[in-house]
Amino acid sequence: MTAKRFFLQLVLAGALLAGCDDKKPEQPKVDATPKAPAVNDMKAGIDKVADQAKTAATDAGKSATDAAKSAADATKAAASSAVDTVKASPAGDAAAAAKTQAGDWMAKLEDAIKNNKLDDAKTYIDKLQAMRASLPAEWQTKLDSLKTLYDGAKAKAAIPGLNK
Repeated sequence: MTAKRFFLQLVLAGALLAGCDDKKPEQPKVDATPKAPAVNDMKAGIDKVADQAKTAATDAGKSATDAAKSAADATKAAASSAVDTVKASPAGDAAAAAKTQAGDWMAKLEDAIKNNKLDDAKTYIDKLQAMRASLPAEWQTKLDSLKTLYDGAKAKAAIPGLNK
């Protein structure tokens, strides 16, 4: 029985060796060195992206300036209207003072955004957001537009070399 087993193993090993050949399948020839883009192509691509970024930032700055001007006019009109309304009602001296303060902060917020004083603008946004619920609906809308202007100015300031 052991002789049969040994013989069977010998035949199996011989069949495996006979079935295996040393030929390897042909591999397609591939250039192993990757082709790097030319320096001029890379420089042109970088210049193109930089120009696009500058154009986008400039456009955002122009629209932010226009929006700030219209926001300033609307805030002044709203502040005048609020002051007149408060003067006409004898009931709300504290509410009148809060609305007057909010109008003052909105005007200062607009000026801070126009003058690119983003730290001051953030302070006024935080103060106005804290009293947002007590503001009239048109002032809340105005606050939203001023916050959008602030975010645009902040993004513009984050692009290096744009504010030259």
